[in-house]
Amino acid sequence: MLYQYVEENREAFKKFDSVEMTAAMVLLGEQKRLAQRMKENEEEVFDMCEAIDELIEDGRQKGRKEGRLAGQSRINLLNQKLKADGKMEEFLCSIDDPEYQKKLLEEYGL
Repeated sequence: MLYQYVEENREAFKKFDSVEMTAAMVLLGEQKRLAQRMKENEEEVFDMCEAIDELIEDGRQKGRKEGRLAGQSRINLLNQKLKADGKMEEFLCSIDDPEYQKKLLEEYGL
């Protein structure tokens, strides 16, 4: 929703002065990024779209990392359950067959 709003109003966001930029960054909880930008960029006009794009990308990267960790945990738990149930053949098949692995994840409620 925020991204769509920024896209629709990109030209206005590109022309933020230092007060508007400061207010927007504080409202977005980006005090560290604000301090860095102010140190790097002494000019009076800021491209708020760029700052919001960076914020969105940070969120995407965090989400990807969390997703990878959650996926690893699910696979490890599946492997442990297969081992505990003595299903080594299923374990070995799931390594090479993502669809079979998905089926096993569903069967085990993971």
